[in-house]
Formats: sequence, structure tokens, C-alpha cells
Amino acid sequence: MRLLLAKTVLCAVAVGALLGTCFDRSATAASAPKGKQLLDDLIAQAKQEGSLNANIRPGLGPVIPDMANAFKKRFGLDIQVNLDALTTENELFAKLRATLKAGAPPQLDMIGGPETRHVEMIEEGTVNRIDNWELLLAEVHPLIRSGKVKAEQASPKPLSGYSFLWSTVGKALLYNPKSLSKADLPRTRADLADSKYKGKLATSNFIEAWQMGIVFYPKDHWLEIADKVGKNAVAVLTFAASTERILLGELALADSNEYYYWQVKEKDPSAPIGLHWFSDYTQVSSVYNMVPKGSRHPAAATLFALWMTTPEAEEIWQRAVPYPNIVFGQTKVSQDIKKAIQDSKSPVVTWYDNAKTLETYKWYGTKEGQEYYNKLVKALTQRR
Repeated sequence: MRLLLAKTVLCAVAVGALLGTCFDRSATAASAPKGKQLLDDLIAQAKQEGSLNANIRPGLGPVIPDMANAFKKRFGLDIQVNLDALTTENELFAKLRATLKAGAPPQLDMIGGPETRHVEMIEEGTVNRIDNWELLLAEVHPLIRSGKVKAEQASPKPLSGYSFLWSTVGKALLYNPKSLSKADLPRTRADLADSKYKGKLATSNFIEAWQMGIVFYPKDHWLEIADKVGKNAVAVLTFAASTERILLGELALADSNEYYYWQVKEKDPSAPIGLHWFSDYTQVSSVYNMVPKGSRHPAAATLFALWMTTPEAEEIWQRAVPYPNIVFGQTKVSQDIKKAIQDSKSPVVTWYDNAKTLETYKWYGTKEGQEYYNKLVKALTQRR
């Protein structure tokens, strides 16, 4: 886990940008003609390329035809669009980086995934930086064109011009209200170490939210907490599996991604599942799309990465999975999740908020940090 060093000024993935509302009229009328010409040129190049190979997040398979058709219609394209919604993001990034290091062209023209994977590739110099990206975004994205969303919120430093935000993931607690009352819920993530939760919860091998804990707790103490939580767990499950077992009443609670709650409630408003925000912190991760160097169809890939930031794209993918974007708040699902976090008053934190969170992220890339990470994983997943 390496990070762009520096003197890079960080912005917009910070708490204020995540939960604030911005009005910036930077997309001026004077820049509009130039932006339109740039977009027209990009579209013309994409038409010549004739194809696009990209990934979208797992679960979005059912809306692939709708997404492909809407994308082509938006830019007047008659090209072949292939979207992979089956392969996990970490697997895709590992394969892509290995391919690029071998000097071969990338398998995908555009790839999406968590911000940490993007930062690693940007530092390696294997990502295309989009020229005039602010002008292009203003042409493609109506909220950026109107000034309701800032271009730098869609592509914040240190990712600006390389990667483009399309969704966010907030870490919360899911529980079965028939098994556990609100009064009995853990106040903090650390409270999951209480013995009263023994045999009632599941942990996961995806522990990013637990990595963030050392921003708020001493490292040794946090390992002790993780060990007790791991001992309390009855199983180590994927988020999807723990959600199913909560619904069946086989589990009382599990930490998870917040969108699973909305996904369940959309299908069945009476489903026995509740959502709870920890009072010590709520980690929010962001998911971006980017164009790797050597892409066979870079213009089409750029258009798709930009289009995926729009309300049109968000409305389509949320028919399959309610992946939100609380930075833009473009749809009701995203607005509801954003409001729920705000109402909880839980402190929202990302790796890029301030010097301390950034230093913590960089520390995990050191030998000492990797050893600590391995201990944290072992502690939380000991019931495997």
C-alpha cells in the first residue's frame, strides 16, 4: 500500500467534501465552446476505435444492457461495449498490474475499484491522465456544468485527472431487530469486543474499516479489541452472506457496507434488518474509474469513465444494487444514505482527510504496517 508522497495538496475526499454542499460556477459560458469541441473530438475518436472493454462492480450484471445502451445513446456511438461484472476488483487490479509490468497491453480499457488501488497505479505511472478533464466533465456531467458539484469532487487530488468518482461505500452495522434491540446495540466498534455479543456476530476478511481504528485507538489496544471481537464471532463471512444470515435470524449483527440495508429494504420494506452507525467513526471509501496506459480504446474508455459519474448512470446501476454516491447526492438512495450518516452524527473519516489519516495509510505500506495488518486480520478472522 504505497501513496503518492508529497507535497500533494489533498482535498475533496475529506469529511467536508463528502457531506457538504458546494456551489461553484467554475464551468463558465466562456469555456463551454472549447469543452464542446474537446468532447466532439473524443467522441469522433471513440467511433473510430469501435469497441470498449471495461469492468463494473459485481452485482450490476442485470443492468449491463441498459448501461451499455444508455452510454452509447448519450454520445451517439455505434460500438461494441463489453462490461465485466463478475470478476472481483482486487483480482482485476492484480492481473492488470502484472500485465502492465510485463509490458503487455491491458486487458481492460477502463477499470474501476477502491481509491487505494488507483493511488498505487498512479504512483507507478500506469494510468492515463486526461487532458482538459475539467472541461470534459462539465460537458458530460450536468451538475458539474451547473456548478452544483465541483469538478474536483469528481476527481480529487491526488487522483485529479486520472480517476473519476462514481460511488462511495460507508461502513456500518447491520442487525436483526428481532434478535437485538436498539438499546442492546454496540455504541462503538470497540464495543463489539463485549462478551455479550459472543456467538451473535460474524466478522469478514475485508477489514479496511478496522484498519482505520488505529486513528482513534492505540495500536496495541486495538489489536486486543480485534482479538476479542474475533473470539466473539461465530463465523467469518462475506458481507452478502452475513446479510442473508441476519435476515434468517441465524446472526444478530455484523459490520458491513451500508448499501446492503437499502438493497434489502427496497425488495421488502418489512424485512427484519436494521442499520446502525458506530459513534466512534464511520469510514467512507470511494470507488473510481480510470484508463490504464496502453489501453486499446482510450477515447471510449475516457467517455465511459466520465459518464459513470453522472446522474443518468447512477439511476441505472441503482436498479440492480443501491451503490450510493454521497459526495454528489444525485439520487434518492444517495440522498437518504447521506442524510442517515449526517443524522447519526457519527464522525465520517477517509484515508485522505488530514495528515494523521494519510500518515496512517502510508504506514500500512511499511514492513511494520504490513505485519500489524496481518495480526489484525488473524485476530478478526480466527473463527474461520
